[in-house]
Amino acid sequence: MHDETEKKVPSDTVRVTELTLFPVKSCAGIALEQASLNEAGLEFMGIYDRSWAICKPNQHLLTQRQNPQLALITPRISQGQLYLYHERAGEILLPAINTLEQATTTALWKDFCPALQAPEAVNQWLRQALNTQEELSLVAIDTKKPRDFIHPTRFDVNTNYFSDAAPFLITNQSSLTALNQALQDKQEPSIDMRRFRSNINIEGLPAFTEHQVQALHHERYSLGLVDHCQRCIMTTVDPDKGEFSDNREPFMTIPQLNGMPNKPKAPAFGVNARLAIPGRHSINVGDILNTEWQ
Repeated sequence: MHDETEKKVPSDTVRVTELTLFPVKSCAGIALEQASLNEAGLEFMGIYDRSWAICKPNQHLLTQRQNPQLALITPRISQGQLYLYHERAGEILLPAINTLEQATTTALWKDFCPALQAPEAVNQWLRQALNTQEELSLVAIDTKKPRDFIHPTRFDVNTNYFSDAAPFLITNQSSLTALNQALQDKQEPSIDMRRFRSNINIEGLPAFTEHQVQALHHERYSLGLVDHCQRCIMTTVDPDKGEFSDNREPFMTIPQLNGMPNKPKAPAFGVNARLAIPGRHSINVGDILNTEWQ
C-alpha cells in the first residue's frame, strides 16, 4: 500500500502553495508558479507588485474599500508588458513605466508617494471600465524619488511601491480552512484566499500559528515575518462579482478566531513580511521553507 504520510510536510517546515502578483493596487491579481523577490516586493518579467495604482482627483489612491468594482479589472503579463482587461472596456496595453514623464504626488494613508501619470487614453479606458465620470487616473510609482513613510523603519525598505505597508503579505492555508469551518458553522458560504490578497500562501502550519513564526528560510532567500495584518471591509468584497457581501463576512467572523494583539475585536489574517536578506531571489510554488519560531 502507498504511504500517503510520506508526502506530508514536516512540522518544522512549510511549503509555498501560491504566489500572487498584484500589478495594480486593489485590482485582481495574477497567479504565478515562479517569481522574483526583492526588498520592494514580488516581481515577474519586470512587472512589480503594486507598482501601479488608481488616483482620485484629491490625490488619494482608490481601493476596493471605496469601489469594489476594482476587483473586476484583470491584469495579465505578456513578454514583459502589462495589459488590463475589463468586460465593459476590453483590454488595454499599459506603457512601460520608464516612458512616463508627467510627475505627480499621491497620498496613501499618511504616506506620500511620488508617482508618474499614465496617458489620458489609459485614464479614459479606466473610467469606462469603472463606469464613472470621476476624473480618475492611473499612476505608476516613481522609484527615482523616495516614498515618505510615516513609519520608515518598520520594514527596513526604501520603497515598497503602493502597498499599504509591507513588501509581502503571507497567508496560511490552514487558517483559511479554520475560517471556512467557522463560516459553515454559521451557515455562511465558504470563501477563497483571494479575499486576503496575499503574495505568498503557505501550508504546513496549524491555523493561525503563522503569527508565532519569526522567519521562513530557504537556501536562496529568507523572509522575516514582522507583524499581524489587520483586515478591513475589503475582505467582504466578492472577487467574482465586484460587490460587498451583504453578510459582512468574513470580517465579522475572523476576530472570533484571531484578533489583533491588544485589540481582540479587530480581525487579523495573514502576516506582514519583508525580505530578510537583501538582493534579488527566485521563489517558486513548491519551495520548502524552514520555520524559525519566535
